[in-house]
Amino acid sequence: MPAPLSAALASFRAWASRHAGHNVIGVHARLGGDSVSWQDPALSSLDEALDSLQVKSTRWLAQQKRPAVFLCSDSEAFKTRAADILSSHSIPVFMHRLEPIHIERSRDRGPGMIGVVADFESLRLCSTIQYTAGGFSMLAAGASGVSIERLVPGRAESI
Repeated sequence: MPAPLSAALASFRAWASRHAGHNVIGVHARLGGDSVSWQDPALSSLDEALDSLQVKSTRWLAQQKRPAVFLCSDSEAFKTRAADILSSHSIPVFMHRLEPIHIERSRDRGPGMIGVVADFESLRLCSTIQYTAGGFSMLAAGASGVSIERLVPGRAESI
C-alpha cells in the first residue's frame, strides 16, 4: 500500500476510534461541475445538498446516539460548508485533505487516486452512508453491507 494511502487510512481509523461511541455516518456528495481538474456537468445542487444536510444533521442528533460524520465530495465548496454546518451542531467531522479527482474525467490520475481509494475505504468503514448521486457510494455500501440512503430525497439516480 502506498505510504500516502496508508497514512490517510490510519488517520481516518484513528479519528473513528476516538469516536467509537458515535454512529459514524459517511456523507458522499457527488455534485459535479465544481472542479478545476476535469469538465463535468452539474449532477446535484450544492445548496440543495447543504439544505438537506442541515435538516438531516438535526434529525441525527434527535434520533441517534452521538453522530460523527465522514465527508467526501468532488466539491471542495461542499466539504467546507458541510463541515461548518456539522460543526455548528457539535457533530465531529473528518475528511481527507487530498485532491479530488474523477476516475473517468481527470487527466492526471496518479496522486489523486490515493484520495479516491482513501474515500472509498473510509466510506466502507462507516455505519451508514448518505449520498447525492452516482455509483461510488453504492459500491462502498455494497462492499461493506452498510445501509445507504439518498442525502437529497426524491432525486432521480444518475449513474
